[in-house]
Amino acid sequence: MINEFLKETVEQVNNGAKINLAGFGIFERKKQSARTARNPQTKAEIQVPAKDKFVFRASSKIKYKE
Repeated sequence: MINEFLKETVEQVNNGAKINLAGFGIFERKKQSARTARNPQTKAEIQVPAKDKFVFRASSKIKYKE
């Protein structure tokens, strides 16, 4: 059941939907813009292209609180 839920969630989010599970969190795609990064071994600058990221934002009800 969990595998089917995850499969359907990923499929829907990849098709542009935002999945909001009340009290749990939100699954969505967000654009990450292109940026310049640095290779930690050679210190050379490299260009990282823009991409879509699969993001989960936890509800405030389940976030860790100290």
